[in-house]
Amino acid sequence: MDKTVKKLQLPFFKLKKPYKEILVSDYDVLEIQGFDFPLMPFVNGKIEIKDNRTLKKPISISDMILKLELEHEITFSTTEKIDATDFLKCTNYYRLSIFIKYLRDDKSFTALKKIYEFDSFLSENIGRLITPLEVYIRTSLAHVLTTEYETIIRDLGKLGDDVSPALVYLDKRIYKDKVIDNKSMQETFSYIARDLYDRQKSELSLAHHISYYGGWIPFWVLVEHTTFGQLGMIIGFLERKVRKRWAEYTFPGNKVKEIVEWINTIRILRNTSAHCSRFYGRNFTYNPTLNNEDLKLICFEDEDDAYKASFKNTLFAGLITLRALYKQLREDDKLKWNRFILEIDSKISKDKNLSKSDLGFNDQWIDALNIKI
Repeated sequence: MDKTVKKLQLPFFKLKKPYKEILVSDYDVLEIQGFDFPLMPFVNGKIEIKDNRTLKKPISISDMILKLELEHEITFSTTEKIDATDFLKCTNYYRLSIFIKYLRDDKSFTALKKIYEFDSFLSENIGRLITPLEVYIRTSLAHVLTTEYETIIRDLGKLGDDVSPALVYLDKRIYKDKVIDNKSMQETFSYIARDLYDRQKSELSLAHHISYYGGWIPFWVLVEHTTFGQLGMIIGFLERKVRKRWAEYTFPGNKVKEIVEWINTIRILRNTSAHCSRFYGRNFTYNPTLNNEDLKLICFEDEDDAYKASFKNTLFAGLITLRALYKQLREDDKLKWNRFILEIDSKISKDKNLSKSDLGFNDQWIDALNIKI
């Protein structure tokens, strides 16, 4: 009689997590399952299945224009229909149509396209302006932790063996005990090591350290190859004393907790730009804590309760956060920032369909975002 094969089926993400033990001795075969369609909601997630509708049929560009006219009451001149045909060849209909709800008196295709173009302007410039901040954060973290390694270890007072200052990130003493105990720190660096391993052929600095230094990657090289999300996790894992030392060097005068939240805000804005996602009218998932100086700049206490409740999820809150960090950068960077703020003002002033309220701006927004040099 054939023996029944006992199969253990596990989804891919169960095996993706490092340092996890899975008992398989009771099974003959381990089957790794991949993701598939249709997508299902997270277990215990916020998304619930409400209906099972039939998918919409794809439509031609001419039908897209007709749909804009008949269903959304967008007006077209003859010239605008030609423009729309060219535009929709290069731009997804659903990327454009989301801005229909922001139209006011002017419901022409040109007005709709201008809102889309303003959103693109925000995306391109915010992504560009985050770059020097990101470089500064990577540079300062590597500088403080490597050059002050001996002082950091002495101040922590933890027992253990010292490592080369270049490998400070491998010294578990600089991290909170709980992220060592629950293996969060080890898992994160396992993901980083895997990413760097995969990229060694295309990244000369990694290949150099594998060829000449036994594969040991100094922290000042590693920070240039982590994602910004991974960098934020490393900062969050650090012992409070270590984070405080870095924060006082990098963004003096601000609280450590504020800075950790601000870095998450930068990450969300950066990813929104990198993925070409919408900025205009968006409610973001960040929740930055602003200092009293910034709250006074925007006259926060003078606003009504509805504004106060929604403010932290607006683009305005994200830009206030960027401004607070930008104050530590070079004068040339600050001038670029101020030019960006002036451009926003100019575009809003010239287009009646653009509303400062859709960005979370109040009447003080220009003065609040401008950096005095």
